[in-house]
Amino acid sequence: MKMTLLAIAGLMLTALPAQAQDAAAPVSGPVSGRAAIDLVIGNSLVGTVEGQAESDPGVVFYLNADGTAKARSTTGDGETRPGQWSVGEGDTLCIVDPGDKPDSNDCMGVTVIGDQVELAQGTEKFGLNLKLMPGNPYEL
Repeated sequence: MKMTLLAIAGLMLTALPAQAQDAAAPVSGPVSGRAAIDLVIGNSLVGTVEGQAESDPGVVFYLNADGTAKARSTTGDGETRPGQWSVGEGDTLCIVDPGDKPDSNDCMGVTVIGDQVELAQGTEKFGLNLKLMPGNPYEL
């Protein structure tokens, strides 16, 4: 079974931690494609579903330089979902369950604007508000 970001968003079962985390150093101007993927690797993406309050459930993603990925609720409740990532056609980010081969539905464009990260398939953006945070503060 393939792990899509929308499926991972379903992991949002518990509240965000009360303490604020330091933001990653924002980039100037929008960065997309492979350059944006390179900014995300080794850092965390912390997100909520668009329209949700920050006190509502969140999810954190961490992409290791070795091609592995993990996701879970921001509070650590629930299971950690393993995955693997790769760079797909058109410098898109592809994330799948371990051992699966990505297809076009598993890949999305990445754009980093400041400390915000946008994911999209073509012109359709995912309904997640993602913030880029330095390192792996949630220890995934």
